Amino acid sequence: MSAESQAIFHEALYGGADAETLRAAAVGHLGASRSLQELTGQYAQALDAGEHEAAQRIADELAPVRAAGQIAAGGVPHRMD
Repeated sequence: MSAESQAIFHEALYGGADAETLRAAAVGHLGASRSLQELTGQYAQALDAGEHEAAQRIADELAPVRAAGQIAAGGVPHRMD
C-alpha cells in the first residue's frame, strides 16, 4: 500500500472533495495498493492462523481499499452537512 495514496484518498474522502476529485483519489489509491482479493485472502489466512495483530494490520489496509473500490465504481457518498 502507498501511505501517500492512502493519505490523499483519506483527505479527499473526509475533506469534502467534489465527486470527480474523490473518484480520482480512489482510482489512484487502488493503483498504488494491493488488490482487494489479495488483501481479503491474506486477512482470512491471518485469522485462520490466529495471528490477530497481523489480521488487524491487513484490515487497516483493506478498509480504505474496499471504500476506494466502491467509490471508483461510482458509489460516491453524499455529503451530510
